[in-house]
Amino acid sequence: MVARAAVVCAILAVAGCGILNLLPREEWTVDDEGNRVWADNAWTWMLFRQSTDMDVLDEAAGRRPSVYYASWHHFWLRRSEALVESQRKNLPKHLGYIAERRRQEGLPDVDVRRGFGEDVDVTVRREAAGGPTGLAAVPDDWDGFWLWRIGKLWRVVAVADAALDEEELVCRIVLRRREYGLPELPGPARDCRGTLPPAAPKRVAEQSERGYGPWWTPERIFADPAARALAEAASRGRVRTVDRLVAADTDVNASGIGGINALSRAGNLRVFRRLLELGADPNVLYDDGRTKMHYVARYSDERYLDAALAHGGDPNVRDAWGDTPLSASPIGMWPNAVRALLDAPGVDIEAPNRHGTTVAMKVAGVRDDILLALLERGADYEARNAAGYSVLDRLAFQRPLMFPGTTEARACDKVIAWLAARGVELPEPRVRLPASPSADWQAAR
Repeated sequence: MVARAAVVCAILAVAGCGILNLLPREEWTVDDEGNRVWADNAWTWMLFRQSTDMDVLDEAAGRRPSVYYASWHHFWLRRSEALVESQRKNLPKHLGYIAERRRQEGLPDVDVRRGFGEDVDVTVRREAAGGPTGLAAVPDDWDGFWLWRIGKLWRVVAVADAALDEEELVCRIVLRRREYGLPELPGPARDCRGTLPPAAPKRVAEQSERGYGPWWTPERIFADPAARALAEAASRGRVRTVDRLVAADTDVNASGIGGINALSRAGNLRVFRRLLELGADPNVLYDDGRTKMHYVARYSDERYLDAALAHGGDPNVRDAWGDTPLSASPIGMWPNAVRALLDAPGVDIEAPNRHGTTVAMKVAGVRDDILLALLERGADYEARNAAGYSVLDRLAFQRPLMFPGTTEARACDKVIAWLAARGVELPEPRVRLPASPSADWQAAR
């Protein structure tokens, strides 16, 4: 065994550089004006589309963005600013993809003015409270931070397509800081006048600075000592201790703050299964809006999902936003988890969200391996959501954006072939973005 391991290590040492060269990576190129820009290759485009799709689906489901953002308008402004700053090739295609995917879900266009205003509001509130800037380069220098932010306002103007001017954005910063009695920024005085709309909610500044370190302790979560002991035993994978506590009449579903219980704290598969055998309910809705069924479907080894389904797990249980485990986050799910849910008795593959979007619509053109499995099980490809988009519309939009020869392009072509065999053709796409495959990428391969 030792000799075999040594041989493997030697092979990896010799071939290491070659193996690394096969991995996808960032590529740079030169645009028509001679600027060095981030190349638009298959790998970066795939990552961008997948992350955008997941965020759009979360927004459409009614979930809130990360605690660091006041709203989705704030989130998408920062996301778009980053795209502008990164000097990405085919920038209009990237910004256009975000806009069109949100429209496909029936979401309103991003209000750049509102997003920028909320960004300023929560940051000024943090400055007034004496908090750090959050930038490593200027950890406590708020004047430096705001001058840096003003120097980057061209990014916002670029996102807004010249609907805003930099002076308007500067005055938003100046006026809000004056409201809090903060000192004027160094440099030339700015004659900013007028009133501002109400400030963004306090949620962002408060939660982002509070953190969860010392607060997130078993003693704070579980007031009942028995429930606390059960959760701690589960988190450490101690099956015998779990058996002993439950035998002593500890409620296996006892919960603490946030609805957290022993099942949500299970530290390994063995104790997870044992808790289910003892009556733990995987369909309980936690205070964060999800159930254990949603978590194991999205984040865990599929054996956890199999165990939950075998012990009362409902494949159609809804989270706080009306999504089932299959429809909540299908884009990021492992194939085996998708298969387990599709094969679960009584699963509803047509369950729509509040915008009328089904699982098939969510994955069309993004996870076509899942779409093909849904179509083979009778999913409706002609149904439309509240925005008027169907599976066919999604495919017609996404297929021209795929790089030739990639895994996703081949998966999409299988779906198109399945439809063609039944006499179904894709419609003309409603929106055409700039062509995806860059000439230099194809020439290099």
